[in-house]
Amino acid sequence: MMEKQRNRRKFSYGNLIHALLDLSKFSEAAACVETYAAYLSPQELRSIEERLVQFVPPASVYGKLNRKQPSAAGDELSIVFRQIYAQNAWACPESRSGHGSTLSQTRRIRQALPLLIRELKARSFLDIPCGDLNWMQHVPLGVDIYIGADIVEELVCMNREQYGNEFRKFLKLDITQDQLPRVDLIFCRDCLGHLTSNQIRRAIFNIIDSQSKYLAGTTFPEHGFNPDIQAGMWRPINLEKPPFGLPPPQVMINENYSENGGRFRDKSIGVWEVSSLRATRFPLK
Repeated sequence: MMEKQRNRRKFSYGNLIHALLDLSKFSEAAACVETYAAYLSPQELRSIEERLVQFVPPASVYGKLNRKQPSAAGDELSIVFRQIYAQNAWACPESRSGHGSTLSQTRRIRQALPLLIRELKARSFLDIPCGDLNWMQHVPLGVDIYIGADIVEELVCMNREQYGNEFRKFLKLDITQDQLPRVDLIFCRDCLGHLTSNQIRRAIFNIIDSQSKYLAGTTFPEHGFNPDIQAGMWRPINLEKPPFGLPPPQVMINENYSENGGRFRDKSIGVWEVSSLRATRFPLK
């Protein structure tokens, strides 16, 4: 009983919530919730689970992943995101791509993206990951060729059947290791934040190797620390900060993101010339 009381104080509801609000510690908090569930009330657990779902898909995703024992890192990444999609792990009723892909949360980027494309004079567009096209289908991009790519094969097949034509192609691609098509603009929204730091670096190398002209990607410029995670989890990342260190983007579009009580109101699309990233040669672990 004494030991239980000591643990209850050490891993109290308040301490866990504090850890969840400190994004440098949320992985630790997520890991200990299940272990110390016995010391928390049902109401406290429900409150914690509501916060954790912002960052971590259900534990069943990782349980199944561990049992499958994938043979390579690329296999592991594919399995994680296929299971997240199959289980609607982000619990969003509008889009299996998550709450960031709803029409209400993409209003600003839907308005800004066609203007950006015209400003960059982009004629070819790679949307990776394209997800379920919940919001992108409503955007008049004005490009000659749209390529939607995703690591989830079921999504690619569904999009190809529903939206594919001679000007709109869909491919199964892993941004961390597959050869990317050379295009005028790579649009990488709500992707890198779900990858490990090493996978993010590999993705950036891969984008550089594609010799595309521009990269437009999600970044959180007011965040100063980039914690590492397991693939499939999430945290906001600032691509200008270590361990990535990209140069300042030439364009920054704030998305006016209002989910999570406005905690991530700095969520933005940064735009870089891919040629400017070639000097960014951070080490791979």
